[in-house]
Amino acid sequence: MRSVHLFEGYRRAVRVRQKLGVALMLIFMPINGPLWRMGLSEIGYEVPLGDFQGFALTLVLFAVGGILFILPDKKLEKMAPKE
Repeated sequence: MRSVHLFEGYRRAVRVRQKLGVALMLIFMPINGPLWRMGLSEIGYEVPLGDFQGFALTLVLFAVGGILFILPDKKLEKMAPKE
């Protein structure tokens, strides 16, 4: 309900952040790790990470996407005018 009181520009910024979070979550799902590895090896780039390190990296990026999607932006709430 707090986003209702924000200006349209502030709500748009929140939506962009949330869309970026969803994109990170979809691209870096842990199940997509082998797909990334195969795709990069097809274009001639060998991934210098092992299987566990690649899994951990995709898990961290997936979690960052989840954080961007779920958590509210406190900076935008502070900038919104008080009624």
